[in-house]
Amino acid sequence: MISLLTEILSEPEKRKRSVQIFQEEVWQGRAVFNEKWVEEMLSDLAYDLDYYESEPSRCQEDSTLYGDDKLEIEVRRVLAKMKEFSRL
Repeated sequence: MISLLTEILSEPEKRKRSVQIFQEEVWQGRAVFNEKWVEEMLSDLAYDLDYYESEPSRCQEDSTLYGDDKLEIEVRRVLAKMKEFSRL
């Protein structure tokens, strides 16, 4: 799961498809962790990514959508929490 989130950040040309794969993994229950809060955090991110739009013009048309900047912030936030968790 971490590698997929990292790919979302590091490979913008694949981002839209990587987001879809991440969402499928989470929603089909393939993202299983010992801690329930990690699963909930990933589930929340998967839901939030429904509002990601790769086309900036669409974001201007619909204020509920967001672009690459917010996506990167949200993914980095989740990765940081997962990294912190792994150190515990």
